[in-house]
Amino acid sequence: MPLEQFEKTLASKLKSLSKVEQRQFLSLHNNFPDKCTFGGITKTNALPCGSESPVGGVYPTISLINHSSFPNSHNNWNEAKGQETIHNPSYPTGRRDHYRQQYRWPFRKAKAPRKRRSTSEACLRDCYKLFELLRQEYSGSAGILVARLCYDAFQITVAHADQARASMFAERAYEARTAYEGGDSPLAERMEKLMRNPTSHASYGSCSTRWKTRKEVIPKDVDVLEFDKWLWRRADF
Repeated sequence: MPLEQFEKTLASKLKSLSKVEQRQFLSLHNNFPDKCTFGGITKTNALPCGSESPVGGVYPTISLINHSSFPNSHNNWNEAKGQETIHNPSYPTGRRDHYRQQYRWPFRKAKAPRKRRSTSEACLRDCYKLFELLRQEYSGSAGILVARLCYDAFQITVAHADQARASMFAERAYEARTAYEGGDSPLAERMEKLMRNPTSHASYGSCSTRWKTRKEVIPKDVDVLEFDKWLWRRADF
C-alpha cells in the first residue's frame, strides 16, 4: 500500500477512537518523524499478530517495551488465546544463579576448534559458539534466542538418534519458552513433548545412528563444566 494511502487509512481509523485513545497513540515514539506521522508511529510500534503475520497491532502500553539497547522483555502472539502476551523475567544475581543451575551454563568463553569435523559436528560447534556470543552480549538474558538456538541443537542431535542430548536441548528450549512466552505457549508445549520423547520428531535418526544414546545416559552428579563438555560434544571440537 502506498504511504499516502496508508496514512489516510490510519487517519480514518484514528478518528474512530476516543480522545484518550487518540492521545495514547500520538504519544508513542516515532522513529520516522520526517515521513507520514501516523505511518511512522505505526511502523515504530506495531507488533506482529503471529510469526510472519502480515497483521500487526499497536498497543498503548506493551508497544513501549524494549525501547532500549538492552531488551528485557519478550512479546509473543498466543494463537490459542488470540492475544499478544508479554513476559518480563528479571535478572538479578539470583536469576543468573537460577539459569546457571537450570541450564548448567558455564559462563565462560568458548575454545577454538582443533580439528576438522563432519558437517553435523561443525553445526553443533557453531551452535555452541552462538550460545557463548549470546551469553556475552545479553549477560545471560538472551531468552527466546536461546530457545531457538537450543532447538537448532536439538535437531542436529536428534537427527543422529542422540536421545540424551536431544532431550536436554529440548528441555532448555522448553524452559526458555515457558519463561518468555508462558507455559501455555504452543511452542513451549511442543518443546515439552519433544523433551519427554525426542524419538517423536520426524527427523529422528534421519542422518545416522552414530551418536545413538538413550535418555537414561544423561550424566548425573557432574560439575557444570563437565556437563557442558558432554552436552555440546566439545571433545569433538
